[in-house]
Amino acid sequence: MGDMRWTLRAACRGQDVELFYSNEPSNVQRALKMCSNCPVRRDCIDDAVSRGEWFGVWGGLKEGRRRRIVRQLGAA
Repeated sequence: MGDMRWTLRAACRGQDVELFYSNEPSNVQRALKMCSNCPVRRDCIDDAVSRGEWFGVWGGLKEGRRRRIVRQLGAA
């Protein structure tokens, strides 16, 4: 799984993970806002994409955006 020490600096550390897997628009917006200023946002995105994490908000990106990144990487 690799070095996950970056998670210790994540803005979401200690938060309820359900917030990041909610379909409720207000929860999604809260999750995205929390991610927007996170110091390890890039690490989070990289981790989610490398593991094929298709659900939830990771690194400030929702599922659709992460899927597009994977498709773009595959085409490159």
